[in-house]
Amino acid sequence: MLVIWVLALLALLGAEVAADSRSEAVVSRNRLDLAQARASADAGIALAVMGLLDPNQATRWQADTVPHNVDYAGRPLVITIVDEGGKIDLNNAPIELIGGLLGEFGINGDRQAAIGQAILDRRAHFAAAAGAVTAPAGRIFPGTQAHVINLAKLAFADVSELRQLPAMTRALYERLEPELTVYSQSPTINPMTASRQTLLAIPGAGAEDIDGLMAARRGGQTQLDLEELSKLAAYTRVDTLHVVTITVQAKASGGASFKRRAVVAVSPDVPLEPARILRWQQPVDEAGGDQLSLR
Repeated sequence: MLVIWVLALLALLGAEVAADSRSEAVVSRNRLDLAQARASADAGIALAVMGLLDPNQATRWQADTVPHNVDYAGRPLVITIVDEGGKIDLNNAPIELIGGLLGEFGINGDRQAAIGQAILDRRAHFAAAAGAVTAPAGRIFPGTQAHVINLAKLAFADVSELRQLPAMTRALYERLEPELTVYSQSPTINPMTASRQTLLAIPGAGAEDIDGLMAARRGGQTQLDLEELSKLAAYTRVDTLHVVTITVQAKASGGASFKRRAVVAVSPDVPLEPARILRWQQPVDEAGGDQLSLR
């Protein structure tokens, strides 16, 4: 009986060791898959930057939000590029333009006025603290004095600070966030890259005006006659690409996925530093906030 009990105990110990070994192997494999997905996503950012800086205009990538499906080392990547100049700048845009965006999401009346006034108050406070100096006139891209701009001195250093306003809810912020920026440093938006939602926020612009503009863009036009679109002229300016947001979704062979997002200043005319990372993050909705900002 003693021998039988000893054998049974040894069998239980062996089974436990085997189970632990298998669990460790699974955990190690999952970590390896995640590391591969992360590395592939990071490589996707580099691929996107290279595409944006391609000297051949025919093959150069555009910041048009159209996904690029790329195979990198046998792993699929989905890369999207958004022009920050096509968004509404929280620090510089006319308050009526921001109000128009709020109206597009159904926010009108007292609540719209409260949010608009809170933004103006925040701008005035930071302007006074900086000696009545508002947002710098330069842009955040290599090769200029704007290269050393400290976003922390602006009223809004990040779009997420909009959530600090009393009348701002999480649900509304999540709808507004894709249309807003702090990187364009311009009171106008680029009509060649702005979303339809952003263009509809322009005061006095009708759906027909915007649909005509979007159709011209889809037709391959690179310039627009803003005199014919006079309702948009005061709030838009066709501009070159300066700052973009690149988002890469990567999947490893084991099924693990990873999303990387980066805000990148691009300047093809500056050979020594044609691109500069302004923000590097793993979106919170994917992993709970692993992010790093470079300013």
